[in-house]
Amino acid sequence: MDSEYYKNLMNECLNCKNPTCINGCPVHNDIPTFIKLAKDNKYQEALEVINLTSTLPSICSLVCPSENQCMGHCIKNKINKPVKINEIEQYITLKSYEKSCLIQKNGYKVAIIGSGPAGLACAEKLAIKGYKVDIYDKYDIAGGILTYGIPDFVLDKKIVNKKIEFLKALGINFFMNKELNKDIYLSNLKNEYDAIFLAFGAGVDKKMNIENESLKGVLGANIFLNKTFKNEDLNVKIDNNSHIIVVGGGNTAIDAARVAKRKFNCNVTIVYRRSQNEMPCRNIEYKKAVEDGITFNFLTNPIKFIGDEYLSKIEVVKMQLIRVENDRPRPIVIENSNYLIDCNLVVLALSSDVDKTLTNELAIDKWNTIIVNEKMQTSIENVFAGGDCVSGPSLVVNAMKDGIKAAHSIDCYIKKR
Repeated sequence: MDSEYYKNLMNECLNCKNPTCINGCPVHNDIPTFIKLAKDNKYQEALEVINLTSTLPSICSLVCPSENQCMGHCIKNKINKPVKINEIEQYITLKSYEKSCLIQKNGYKVAIIGSGPAGLACAEKLAIKGYKVDIYDKYDIAGGILTYGIPDFVLDKKIVNKKIEFLKALGINFFMNKELNKDIYLSNLKNEYDAIFLAFGAGVDKKMNIENESLKGVLGANIFLNKTFKNEDLNVKIDNNSHIIVVGGGNTAIDAARVAKRKFNCNVTIVYRRSQNEMPCRNIEYKKAVEDGITFNFLTNPIKFIGDEYLSKIEVVKMQLIRVENDRPRPIVIENSNYLIDCNLVVLALSSDVDKTLTNELAIDKWNTIIVNEKMQTSIENVFAGGDCVSGPSLVVNAMKDGIKAAHSIDCYIKKR
């Protein structure tokens, strides 16, 4: 860790009178203040400033698209290049530690369903206020998408584990392998706890709904990333001569492709129906995928999966973009442009939905996401919700933001009641 390098980064901050970087941060971190403290070697104080608005700085500094957020709003973009705020924030978290202490309990209990970023953020804020917090999660390791959905080469699991241990030191209980509507039930939890926060995410992979999608070798990205993390059998036939196709253009598609490349050491191609300019993934992630040897097939879309029991080919069609006023260009099929691609595994990274079986007692919208009011309160009075199960698939920082907001609302609700 080159301290001189980071000192130089901090010295680039102009400590603006009107810090536009704060406006670019979804949780409005006081960026100039924590940078100024870090410059004076006051790393612990700097972390405390960050923790006023954020609960996951060591994680958000790695996975947030800072080039579009804090750095994207840095005033130095008008001069030459922005201050590398994400690197400074990460350095602060490495040079300091979160202090846990025994907190007097207030006698109230809150259950949280899901241990992803929204659940962890809500749990931390409530525990600090004196609540007894129990987190339930269907997996055997805590962290949700931070553990199962983001590859280790993007987010080192030691960082996630360190956060989990800190939360345990605050007195938060983790109950793993507890699935909603299977092992635990909302009806029972409502009677046992003063409030409940639902943060189980949106983990059901979207399908293409094209022919032979049920063939072995056609997997959703969530399932693929989950199984590869746990080193489980994918039930596919792959060797070094195989070809893997990833369909999609977001960060999840990039993650899936890079994981596939590392795991199987074979040809990996990302197929995307729009052009590179329309890819929603971060540009830095696209460049890393190229460096990993992943190829891209733009303006291309699958229309059929081919094989007997196992996938052997996909039929694709070429696309062209047409302009749409006030919207991104729309892809349309080029007639008679069909061709076949040999492949042994297709990973569909097309976004994801909320599991309908988890929301049958709640009011939901047409996208199957949970309806909440401005206080993150659902159609059931003492049940709150946030993160991807409310917004649909979004950023880690947005889920964290929901968790923090929900913790405040739950505290107000219980005190008022």
